[in-house]
Parts: sequence; structure tokens; C-alpha cells
Amino acid sequence: MSKISVTPHELKTIRRAASKNGGVVTLRKKSVEEMRKELGLDKIKPIELSANDDRVAIEEGDSFAEWYEEELRELYERE
Repeated sequence: MSKISVTPHELKTIRRAASKNGGVVTLRKKSVEEMRKELGLDKIKPIELSANDDRVAIEEGDSFAEWYEEELRELYERE
């Protein structure tokens, strides 16, 4: 099985062609780290949390993690 990177537009074209020829295309979602690196966002230093913010995030969970990933995927797919 071959692995390639394609844009969302290219993926639609590939899926359409595969479907017409009886083929199947599978897609592996890129990780947050992979998308950040490809967009150049990995070079941006995140803000530091206070000890209290850290404690709350550990106790209650990171309420922004899912939102951040969703927004990042939308940005990644537009690029």
C-alpha cells in the first residue's frame, strides 16, 4: 500500500476516480503535531500557564483541546 500526502481537493478527485474504477481510498488523519509542523505553527511558543491553571486543567480536563484541534483541522484543510 502506498502512502502519499494530498490536499483535500486532490483527495476528492482521487476518491472519485477510485470509486469509478472499483477502488477504495483510505485516509489517516494527521495528528495535531503534524498539522502544526506543516503550517509552521510548531515554531510558536505557547503561553505559559500559572500553577493554578495547570491544576484546573489536570483536575477538570483541557476544555480547549478539542476546540483547538477542530479549528486547526479547518485551517489545515483550507491551506
